[in-house]
Amino acid sequence: MNIIYTFIKRFFAFICFLWISGCATHYEPIIVPEYSGSVKIQSSSATISTTTEIPAGDYLVADSQVFLSGRSNLSNHFGILGILVDQLSNSVSFDNENETLSVKFDEVLTDIIQNQVFDRELKIVNDTESPNLILLPSAKLILDSDNLAQIEFRLTVRIIDPISDIQSTKDYYFFNGKSLPISGENSWSSDNASNLINYSQFALEKLINSASFDLFGNHKDYSDKKLRKYVYLKFPYSEKPLKVVLLNELDDYVVVSHENNGVMV
Repeated sequence: MNIIYTFIKRFFAFICFLWISGCATHYEPIIVPEYSGSVKIQSSSATISTTTEIPAGDYLVADSQVFLSGRSNLSNHFGILGILVDQLSNSVSFDNENETLSVKFDEVLTDIIQNQVFDRELKIVNDTESPNLILLPSAKLILDSDNLAQIEFRLTVRIIDPISDIQSTKDYYFFNGKSLPISGENSWSSDNASNLINYSQFALEKLINSASFDLFGNHKDYSDKKLRKYVYLKFPYSEKPLKVVLLNELDDYVVVSHENNGVMV
């Protein structure tokens, strides 16, 4: 029985899942407005909100876009005290590697965008220009056991309305169960976090490609429930298969949206 469980777990860890979630309780694509000329992109070195956009208890490595998470989840049961304990626990768990894991991904994302062809022209702008889209890449290392941590990448897209300047936000997640040790040889922190940086290129390429496909209207038909294709997927660490909307299916990963979850935790 243990052999079967191990096989199933490794099988689903092997498959790359790209998870798209919006702010609604069902799939609603956010369409990028018809800006005049190219779509101006800012690949930001800032972080998402540590109070409203990450699970309580996650810990942000200083001067980075890397979050650390464990499995104690006391914040689910003990409120603010539990949050503080979880944050301290996550900080201590990675304490020796915090400086090494101080990594940002904005330049990696910029390089990827500049080397891709999209449905609409994307232009990287500097801090002196007003962007139409602000991209906030980040990664989360999830402490598992035996000094191993799985990794999840997230691309948060802020869409700025050209008339009102009001921002809407959509989040894109990439998770495939890849695990490496926290420290030591061939770990997330070894060789100046080279494994983390190299893997970010792999994940962020899939994220920006799928985000652009979605944001430029290619999934707009799925706003009609009659046109949606539903599948059930068993994600690592989910107790039961989850009902999801299948948006795209490629050779090595699928793009899905979960109807009942604004953010994947």
